[in-house]
Amino acid sequence: MLPEPPSQMPLSDLAATEVLAMVTQLKQERDDWQQMALRYKEDFDIQTRQLREFQDICFATQAELENERLLRRSQSTKPDGSQECDSSYATSCRSVHPSVSTIKDSEVSVFPAPTISSDLKIIEHLFGKQQHSIVLNELDHLLRGSLSAEARVEGLLLKSALLRLAGSEWLYDALAQCSEALELCDRLSDLEAYLPKIQYQRGLCYHRLSMVSQAKAAFKAAKDSDLYSDTAFEYVQACEEVDHDTKRRSAFDERRNYSQDYLLHWKDMEAKRTKRRPTTQIIKLLPTSKTSRLSLPHRWKMTKSV
Repeated sequence: MLPEPPSQMPLSDLAATEVLAMVTQLKQERDDWQQMALRYKEDFDIQTRQLREFQDICFATQAELENERLLRRSQSTKPDGSQECDSSYATSCRSVHPSVSTIKDSEVSVFPAPTISSDLKIIEHLFGKQQHSIVLNELDHLLRGSLSAEARVEGLLLKSALLRLAGSEWLYDALAQCSEALELCDRLSDLEAYLPKIQYQRGLCYHRLSMVSQAKAAFKAAKDSDLYSDTAFEYVQACEEVDHDTKRRSAFDERRNYSQDYLLHWKDMEAKRTKRRPTTQIIKLLPTSKTSRLSLPHRWKMTKSV
């Protein structure tokens, strides 16, 4: 007898095996791509973190260079033989006393909330002892290094407050620190809680610079905070009163200048009219002063011609 042929696999089982193999291969490729995507995501997060750290360092370096530029400019513009103090932060802050103005610096809270960085806690302690020169030196050293975003904003605000207390020549530098803090808050949504404090600090600087409209806008942005609502509201009212008085004074000056200009113009016209009157009278009299010639009768002309 001949042997029986081997039983062949059904077509349905063969197709199922092929589909299963393809699905297994696709799952393996999916797992490989997922692992690759995770690695890329981790690398991207690391690069983003490093980029933010580098940006913070660049901002701090830029602010420090601006401070050095202003410092050298103030040194170059000093008159010879003057008895001024040294222009460095240390000596300028040793001789600082709050200037007498409408702003009460004693009401300004530099640290309205507990600080996050332990280094800033030490600086807060030094600031309470009125050691401003040491505080500024420590702040410059810290801001040049790597700090968290919250600690950097707090350091910039503290430096802005110290520069504001140092005198009117440092007010624009104090505003620069606030602007840098605002840039950080714009880039990082987690820092929105610092916006009222930054706006309040900007309002104080603008108020010292007698920039009423900018100060009013900054205080309006800060008055919604529970921490600054009362004081900021008082500053807004004061700015509105100053703005109202300025507008009234400018309107009065404008009306007064218009009246004076009209009076001068009227006097000038009267003077010109007085000078012009004799000439006009002479011109009117000239035709009557001439001798009038009478024409000869026609018959006299005819007789003479004959």
